[in-house]
Amino acid sequence: MRIRSFPYKGPNQLAEAPSCYHLIHKQISAFSDRQRFTLKNPFLSRPDKYQLRASGSVINCPLEMIYMKTLLLLPLAFVVTTGLQAEEAAFQASLTPDIAIYPRTTEIHGLSLNIWGENPQQSLNLGFVNGSTGDSGGLSWGLANYSDTYTGVAWAWVNYSKVKFTGWQDGLLNISQGNFIGLQSGWINVAEEFHGLQLGLLNYSENLNGVQVGFINVARNNPWFTEFPDKLATGFPFVNWSF
Repeated sequence: MRIRSFPYKGPNQLAEAPSCYHLIHKQISAFSDRQRFTLKNPFLSRPDKYQLRASGSVINCPLEMIYMKTLLLLPLAFVVTTGLQAEEAAFQASLTPDIAIYPRTTEIHGLSLNIWGENPQQSLNLGFVNGSTGDSGGLSWGLANYSDTYTGVAWAWVNYSKVKFTGWQDGLLNISQGNFIGLQSGWINVAEEFHGLQLGLLNYSENLNGVQVGFINVARNNPWFTEFPDKLATGFPFVNWSF
């Protein structure tokens, strides 16, 4: 076994020496009463078995022992990294959110095929019921789409957004409970905070900043003609606007 020695200046100055600390970048705890030192491993809950031996004015560092320990830790580091990457996946298939290839907390970057699926995602989302949680985006196409915060396109008979939607909702019924920026097109369009264009038979907005085109158009923040031309009316057929 090769031994590397260097002058010992005391526990508090150990990091200044060209020691094993610099070779493997681990924290060293000093036990000055017996002049013994152990290497702390960040992957383990206890110090490892290999010790740096202090004798008089030098500390002897068994290099092979440290190199071997470092090599043994590489597979463990790989397992930890793989475990973190397992929170993302390129493909998901779901019967329900709890009966799926991956759990509902896994973020999907790629393709989701669903009977009923629910994941955070940046993907193409196809199925009967497509749920997108957290901050998601992409294209969702099915019978029903629902989301928290979504950026992209949602096509379905029913589209529902809870927090924020940026993009295009198209369906028989489109509902935005939070903030909407973009285009709603369908038979019935409902939004709380709307910025953009509503195009449908019935358009309703609590706070409109844009244009409504349809058979019935309701903008609750509009007065009745008193702020024309910036705002048309609280309700008006064919067209309504608020800027």
